Amino acid sequence: MAHSGPRVARLALTAFLLFAIGLPSGSAAAKTKSFRTVHTTHHALIFAPSGVEPQRIGHAYVRYYRRVHAGDRRVHTRRASVSRRRVRRAVSSGSMLRVRRHSDRNKGTLKLRLTGGSGGADSGAAGDGTGAACTSGTASPTIHPGPCWRPYADSSPFNTPVPANAPIVPDSAALVANLNGGPGQRTFGDPDRHLSSPNFYFPDPDDPFATLHATGLSNGIQDTRLKLPAGAQPSGGWGTDHDAQMAIADQRQAATPLYQGGPSEYHGWRCSGLTEATATCQNTGAEPLDGDGIASGGMTAARFAGMAGLVRPEEFMAGHIDHALTVVVPCKGGAANPNVFPADGNNGAVCSDPGEAIPLGTHFQLDPDYAIPAGLPDWKVGMLRALQRYGMYASDTASSGFKAAIEFEGEGGYTYLGHPDPYLAWLKSQGIALRGTPPHQYAWLDLGAGWDHSRLRVVEVCAAGGTC
Repeated sequence: MAHSGPRVARLALTAFLLFAIGLPSGSAAAKTKSFRTVHTTHHALIFAPSGVEPQRIGHAYVRYYRRVHAGDRRVHTRRASVSRRRVRRAVSSGSMLRVRRHSDRNKGTLKLRLTGGSGGADSGAAGDGTGAACTSGTASPTIHPGPCWRPYADSSPFNTPVPANAPIVPDSAALVANLNGGPGQRTFGDPDRHLSSPNFYFPDPDDPFATLHATGLSNGIQDTRLKLPAGAQPSGGWGTDHDAQMAIADQRQAATPLYQGGPSEYHGWRCSGLTEATATCQNTGAEPLDGDGIASGGMTAARFAGMAGLVRPEEFMAGHIDHALTVVVPCKGGAANPNVFPADGNNGAVCSDPGEAIPLGTHFQLDPDYAIPAGLPDWKVGMLRALQRYGMYASDTASSGFKAAIEFEGEGGYTYLGHPDPYLAWLKSQGIALRGTPPHQYAWLDLGAGWDHSRLRVVEVCAAGGTC
């Protein structure tokens, strides 16, 4: 959408200095992988298994235990097998796995015995961006698509690998320096993901209809009727004092009228309320799910579509990101330094010093000849490989005080519908210390450590257009 002022920081999985806690990489050759509970109920233990190739799961079981007060010891009480099919489905779709809890006193650890292969998601196709050994899962309000699903056509700039012969722009070093650091650089976490990152919804045929109404720019879809899951809200809830964004993937073509004759994404910015089945937003827009991701009324200053380049929790946890990333920068160029393709808009904050500007649409890439260091955790390997294969585009501007924030899907597409946020569940399963106050907790992850930032570069626009 057209943004006239600074924006709240998105999930700051930044590629440079932005996080403070690194994850243990673990052993790629491990034969058994363990997961702690992310939540418990009176009757169930809930796990968030991830980071393994589903077809490698040979046997799954829960090791139950209870604690005794003397020395706070664990006493193992029993072991019970879990359906391999259920576990594989949970890993593929990025969903939660519920296992029976036999007693209020019992806790448990999920154990997965792996067969074949040499490692987890960072050592096979699940981390190399090729799409092999990875399934998309079934999209619905309760189960979001798995790590291999991506919106838009294969020819979209967001889904087109950077050609091997893509030329480098003359001012590449200066643009990378603007992204890497400078005055105001801070260490960031993701405290505002619930306010600023768009919520994704995947309606079912039985969901109620809502009319999408714009008080500002409707971009040709004014008062479109579409399916919206009961309880759905934009990021941060209905309101106009924050971005309040949401994107609805109408995969079953239930919208009336149907945008460009097929499955489409509909999105809204600063959505203020739902009254009498009418969702009112300041600006709305749409983009075919088989389109290029450069939307009519896009949700960013560059006018990218709502789902374009955003990292979903399912991709992040699997170490498999099969598309370009998008990055929020603190400011952009003015009239003398305009946007570049694929950006179709040039809104947002203008740099007071033109020398610090990063034009919207700037296409960063990590040198594909760079050997990603061994021992990095799966999630970081997945993001770095996406940077090598597809790169990342400058999509929006935000508040001063940081240099770059890779954009992430919001939590509300899960939590507003009464389901756990899989990213938060994953953080808990890894034993990472959480910050903030429930339910909007977060953690700082160190994406910037362990690799050579000088190997970043900026490629010419022909890479996005497929004309190099």
